[in-house]
Amino acid sequence: MKGLEAACAACAPARVGKDKPFGTEAVVLGKPNPDYARLIAEWNGIDLSRAVMVGDRLDTDILMGKLAGMKSLFVLTGVDGLAQMSEKQIYPDFVLPRVGCLWSDRPQQQPSRL
Repeated sequence: MKGLEAACAACAPARVGKDKPFGTEAVVLGKPNPDYARLIAEWNGIDLSRAVMVGDRLDTDILMGKLAGMKSLFVLTGVDGLAQMSEKQIYPDFVLPRVGCLWSDRPQQQPSRL
């Protein structure tokens, strides 16, 4: 996407120190630890103040984005919904019903047949 830098932090926690010599301890980072986002950003040259964390879970995805200084976009296709925002006291910057709404002005590609 034009003008958008992206890095995926959703797949698995990072194991920092995995390439260090024996005798050093590996550190496991995962959401919502903001150091995880900072590490991903550093590896990819991303300025977190210009980044958006997109997620469907408030206490991991959205919280990490806020703690790391990113804007946050909450999509309502996952674990949490609107009611959980007040329950968990975690409020995203933006909310969409699904992530596909970001591309709604573009023609939808039909699945190809095999």
